[in-house]
Amino acid sequence: MFTCFFENSLNLHSNFVNQEGKTCNVWDEAVYCQQLIIDRSSTVAAVSVKCACPDGYRCPSNPDDTQARVQCFRDEDRDWNRCLMRCVPIGV
Repeated sequence: MFTCFFENSLNLHSNFVNQEGKTCNVWDEAVYCQQLIIDRSSTVAAVSVKCACPDGYRCPSNPDDTQARVQCFRDEDRDWNRCLMRCVPIGV
């Protein structure tokens, strides 16, 4: 679904990343490692990193990068999708 979009998009990383090494709690469903804002009209994806995945886990780079369920929310007024990426076991 998103693979073609990400191949042709500009990826903007946040300048406000928490560099203190905060580790994600993989057992808390409300915790996510990064948030992606995918703007369909201008093909821009903004990345906001929230925490680092613990050993044995990774943070998917886009919704198609994992078999796990990804929460994406559509904002019709702004014409973008907001996806919350959770840590997944390596290999998933």
